Amino acid sequence: MSNKIREKEDERVESNTHTHTKNFALKILGVIPSLPDELNFLTIQSLLKQTIPVEMILILPKKVEGATIDEKLSTVLNQGLAHLKLESFDYILRVDSDVILPANFLEENLQEQPDLSGSAGYAMIIKTSTFIEVMKGKFHPESDDSYTYYKFMQEKCRVQKNRVTPILIRPSGVHHGILYFLNRGKSMWKLGYEPIHVLMRFRCKRYGVFVVFGYVLAFFGREKKFDVSDFVWRKQVSKLVFK
Repeated sequence: MSNKIREKEDERVESNTHTHTKNFALKILGVIPSLPDELNFLTIQSLLKQTIPVEMILILPKKVEGATIDEKLSTVLNQGLAHLKLESFDYILRVDSDVILPANFLEENLQEQPDLSGSAGYAMIIKTSTFIEVMKGKFHPESDDSYTYYKFMQEKCRVQKNRVTPILIRPSGVHHGILYFLNRGKSMWKLGYEPIHVLMRFRCKRYGVFVVFGYVLAFFGREKKFDVSDFVWRKQVSKLVFK
């Protein structure tokens, strides 16, 4: 190996070592929103086994009022976070109660120290300072995960997909009834999803017809859209046009 190659390799190793050391110093707040009968101990265990230690785990198995599951989760999250000094933490690890995280989930997804890592509520890593600046330290009352993802993108924050993905204990959606999927379709309308995206995403799934029906109901009911809807619409249309 030549000296130049050896020097570059040494620099790469030193850089990676520095990044790992820096990430280990991060203070992580783990948050698990859950309905009382859905909390899974395996989820908690997977947080405890992270190679980057989780400073605190906030478990929220609480019954609250709300028209949809998303509204209930947002209420639970906001009520729980209201009792904490968020500025004390570098990142919020928001994890569904039916998810297992690989031990290196935090370590790998925080390599670049993004403002947000993830796209769905299964497991999202959110930079606390950005969350306070962009969201005022609160999740949207009607959509905790998808809205946060698109709001961060709209504000040109550093958003990435998870490099290491969470493991679902059960297939997504199988334990929910028709109403859940109707509300999901309505939420997609409010977020600004264009119809082709909705149809293509759910065309092969048994509950897809209810998602589409919910979307149509929201369209004809002219339900009020979220403030990210124009951004989401343009982003998805550009994907269709330039695909």
